[in-house]
Amino acid sequence: MWREIPIRGNGASGDDTVKRGSGEDNSMSAPLPEDWIREIGNTGIRTSAIIAGASPLGSMPGLYGYEVDEDDAIDLVRQVLKSPIRAFDTSNNYGDGESERRIAAGIAAAGGLPDDFTVITKVDARSTRARTAWGSALFRCCSCTTRRASTST
Repeated sequence: MWREIPIRGNGASGDDTVKRGSGEDNSMSAPLPEDWIREIGNTGIRTSAIIAGASPLGSMPGLYGYEVDEDDAIDLVRQVLKSPIRAFDTSNNYGDGESERRIAAGIAAAGGLPDDFTVITKVDARSTRARTAWGSALFRCCSCTTRRASTST
């Protein structure tokens, strides 16, 4: 059995619903697989089997063909934080850091990062900063990411 859940669509098709498995409310009612939470390699970091890719949150119309409104991005972050997905995958290159900033704004709007949630970011080694002086560039990228992703003001 399927149920319909209202979502905010683009209005183009007039169909602003998505179908999901049966249940009495809009929450995920089916039990998750036993191995849903897994360790990433031997890091001791545990996260969900599926991780939310956050490059579209950086609003890169040249890549995706559409812009992502900041409020919509923040709302998506808040929804993911309430879902069984336990991590975002982002990068300093997604919208020149905009993805990281929007994730931080969504975390702040949700009242903080849940203890079991991970934000994974990476540095693009193809960038000029990374190629010219890898060590100092990596440090600067990490510093910039930390600043962008900070939920405190």
